[in-house]
Amino acid sequence: MKTSRMTTLSLNNVILPTTSYDFVSSLTDSPLLHISVSVVSNAPSNPTLKSIVLRSPQGAYHSLATRLSSFYYPSLKSLVLENIIFDHTPSFDGVEEFVLRHKDTLQRLELQSCACYVPDPATIIRQWSAIWQRWAAELTNLTELVVNNSDCRYVLFDADRGYIPHGEVSTSVSENDSSSLQVFKDSIAAGQVAVV
Repeated sequence: MKTSRMTTLSLNNVILPTTSYDFVSSLTDSPLLHISVSVVSNAPSNPTLKSIVLRSPQGAYHSLATRLSSFYYPSLKSLVLENIIFDHTPSFDGVEEFVLRHKDTLQRLELQSCACYVPDPATIIRQWSAIWQRWAAELTNLTELVVNNSDCRYVLFDADRGYIPHGEVSTSVSENDSSSLQVFKDSIAAGQVAVV
């Protein structure tokens, strides 16, 4: 009997209970090369994963409850973040640091409809420009960057409605964000790579 190896797995809108069989741990030594997870309560730690998609199960914006500091994928080449909230300040458990932890292997990064969290309207916004500048300096192995420009926004948390748009940001913030993203894209393009 001939067997085949599964190399791709997609989990969409799945709740993985912690009290039953530990499905996630069983993936640790699996032959998976790609995993797409729309609920991140416990992402598998697997040294062979080459691509990961982290997608919000809740639509517009989702703040990952998972402490990402414990996750490292030494073979990760492609990462897609969709509808994910970035922390107001860099945190070892946060998305921004998770991306940078993979800077030695990461070649493709895609952000779709992601947002930066702002604790309250009076707080000084941690601009996307700061993230773009930091990533441009540190993600030197990146060969492809895909960013949905119009959806990299700022959000507030409303106890009744969840994450809501921050509203209008100043022209200078928008210009700084756009120009820093363009510099990041240009630095990648200088290496004769794909930028979308």
